[in-house]
Amino acid sequence: MTFNYVLMNPPYKATLHLDVISSILEPTIKCDTCVNLSPIRWLQDPLSKHKKGTSDFDKYEESVSKHLKDLEVIPTECANATFSRPILLQPLGIYTLNSIGGFDYKSFNQNSILEKVINKNTFQSLNVVNYNDSLENYVCLNIMAPSMKYGKPYFETLKNFGYFIKGKNSSGYNYREAKAHCKEATRGDVSNTLCVVFDTEKEAINCWNAFNTDFCKYCISKSVVDIHVYQKFLPWVNDITNPRTGLVGYKSDWTDDDFYKVFDLTDQEIKSICL
Repeated sequence: MTFNYVLMNPPYKATLHLDVISSILEPTIKCDTCVNLSPIRWLQDPLSKHKKGTSDFDKYEESVSKHLKDLEVIPTECANATFSRPILLQPLGIYTLNSIGGFDYKSFNQNSILEKVINKNTFQSLNVVNYNDSLENYVCLNIMAPSMKYGKPYFETLKNFGYFIKGKNSSGYNYREAKAHCKEATRGDVSNTLCVVFDTEKEAINCWNAFNTDFCKYCISKSVVDIHVYQKFLPWVNDITNPRTGLVGYKSDWTDDDFYKVFDLTDQEIKSICL
């Protein structure tokens, strides 16, 4: 069966919309032009080449990406305004696809700041363990990837969740108890939550505060594809000397300016974080 034009708004569940596009563009069905409305974060994944296994960006390159002729991005807030209630966690795109393509989709997912962070990654040297109730001086990895609200990390839910000193956070809860009191902050959590354990209380506090800087929040927000963040690609500085204090890792507090210097950000890159 052959169509000249196909106009569609497929289901957004997982990658179902990509499977639908692929089937429409298959040679057995054929269409001259397909116009599609569906999420685009899979195409914006700046970490695709660093992930083990196949990312959606790679999986659908031949069947979808190479057929892209044009793409118009609809911000999450605008997209949600068209629905009776907000349901989207990411921006939508109006895709125009045909057999020729032509859209520069490979440059669409590049992010120079995240590349600099990954090149200096020190995650492997962290003391990462599975959570247990006896842990002291720790920060849970899953709270580095806060729940999403309208396409942006919802950091406000984490203010009373925080780091954990002697097994308790600032509200007096251990991690299991804190989860029950702050469910938004632990969305998508699993039972064996990984934690970074520090030698001292001060290091745990410094790590938590570091991830509340504008720089770290930017890195988190740009690396989110759906509601998942690969924590190992975040800006860990546990083995890096702070240029301001001369101390190594989280023995020092960290400011945005410290991160800018360590990761050699340009004026333009700093400006993009501050927008």
